[in-house]
Amino acid sequence: MKEREAENPGGTIYTHWMKTVQENARTTLEQTRGAMKQEYDQKAPAQPDKETGDLVMLNGKNIQSKRPTTKFTPRLCGPSKVWEKKANRAFKLDSPARWKINAVFDVSLLEPYKVSDRPNREQPPREPEDIEGDLEWEVERILKSEIITYTRKVRSVNKEFKEVRYFVK
Repeated sequence: MKEREAENPGGTIYTHWMKTVQENARTTLEQTRGAMKQEYDQKAPAQPDKETGDLVMLNGKNIQSKRPTTKFTPRLCGPSKVWEKKANRAFKLDSPARWKINAVFDVSLLEPYKVSDRPNREQPPREPEDIEGDLEWEVERILKSEIITYTRKVRSVNKEFKEVRYFVK
């Protein structure tokens, strides 16, 4: 598209000035972007190499737990298996369905799983973590069940409650 000749010479001078200001701003921004990238690249930690099938521990700082305080919540959840690489810094993990959260996490939240190097040391099985859902346990069989009746004072009235308890193996 052809630029029209301005009838006003002041308008021509103004458009030329605006174009030079715009071009100067663009080159300055590109130089600043390059300098910031170089500065960041010097200080940024190297991205850990994770492959499909690797075991990783997930940092639990952004995961909601039903524990009363974060003090009692484990800092690392897992180990979980890496299913696939979703983006440059995002990985999809094999997370339990009861967590009810999106299974894609940034690489900054993942740490490699380290097996203990002490001889004859067995890792005890971890208790299931309750994350925005109900606890799940693998039950081999029910040994015994009983109904417990107890009373509690609720709004200055004694109420009777019943609770079923199972003893499982």
